[in-house]
Amino acid sequence: VCSSDLAQIPSIRYSSIAVPGHDIMGVTRNQPSGVVWTNPMSISIIENSDFETYKEFKKWFDETGQGIDQQGQRNIRLKYYKQIVGDIELEKLEFPDDGKGGELKSVLKVKFLNSYIMSLGPIELSSERKNTYLSFPIQFHYESFTTDE
Repeated sequence: VCSSDLAQIPSIRYSSIAVPGHDIMGVTRNQPSGVVWTNPMSISIIENSDFETYKEFKKWFDETGQGIDQQGQRNIRLKYYKQIVGDIELEKLEFPDDGKGGELKSVLKVKFLNSYIMSLGPIELSSERKNTYLSFPIQFHYESFTTDE
C-alpha cells in the first residue's frame, strides 16, 4: 500500500487493418484486428521520511536479475520473464457521499496483469525544501488490465 499524488490508467485501443469492400464494393473500412493496452503505466509516489516505499520498489527491481544491485557480483544476468512479473492493483478512493468524512470508499479498482518495473525514477533531494513532501516517479510494463467497478 502506498500513497500517490498522480496515477494514470493507460489507454486501451484496437489495432486495425484496412479491409476492401466485402459488404459494399469499392469501400474500404478499418476492421479491428487486435487489442493494444498502452504501456507503460506511470505513478508518482509520495514517499515517507524513512523511504520505505522506495526501498520496497528498489528491492523488487533488484530481484529481476543477478548483479543488478551491484553489490558483490557486478555482471548482470536478468531472470526469465515469468520469474519477474506480478499483478498490481490500483484502487481509486473517494470521500463518502455524505460529506461528513470518515472511511474512504473504493470507486474503481484496476488490476494490471503480469507487471514488472520498467523504471524507478529519480528522487530529488534538497536542503532548500522544507515542510514539503517528497515524491518519485515509477513506471511499470504490463500485459493487460482488468477493471472492477
